[in-house]
Amino acid sequence: MNSIPYTYKLIFKPTGQYYYGVRYAKGCDPTDLWDKYFTSSKHIHKLIKKYGLNSFIIKITKTFSNKIEAVNHEYSVLN
Repeated sequence: MNSIPYTYKLIFKPTGQYYYGVRYAKGCDPTDLWDKYFTSSKHIHKLIKKYGLNSFIIKITKTFSNKIEAVNHEYSVLN
């Protein structure tokens, strides 16, 4: 099973705050986001539980050919 590492941005509609993340797990695919994968952030999970999945705007920002490129891109965006 091929993996397609990717970065993504979640925007919390009520406040406009956003979370930028990366996914590079074995077998991951951008279509997983918000279907099978809901980030590793405990804070985001609390918001989902309180406000629901529809309280977020979900955007895949970029796909990569390998994990290192994906992680480096996330790091550059966050810094």
